[in-house]
Amino acid sequence: MDVDLDEKLVKQMKTIDVCTFAFLLDLSPKTIYKWIKQGKVKAIRVEGRWRIPLAELERITGKEVIIAKSKKRD
Repeated sequence: MDVDLDEKLVKQMKTIDVCTFAFLLDLSPKTIYKWIKQGKVKAIRVEGRWRIPLAELERITGKEVIIAKSKKRD
């Protein structure tokens, strides 16, 4: 589904790319693209690439996703 979203809103959303999503679920990216097409996974296109909200990962796994912040190096 192509959706025009405010660029600011997209930057605030926590999303991951298809390959990362597939890796975390131990699936192939091809399967994830198929799921997007079938509507099983909600995704948005950003600059021509699919991005999947972390909320979808939480929905599918039933687990909360926690993002670790990296420390800045001086």
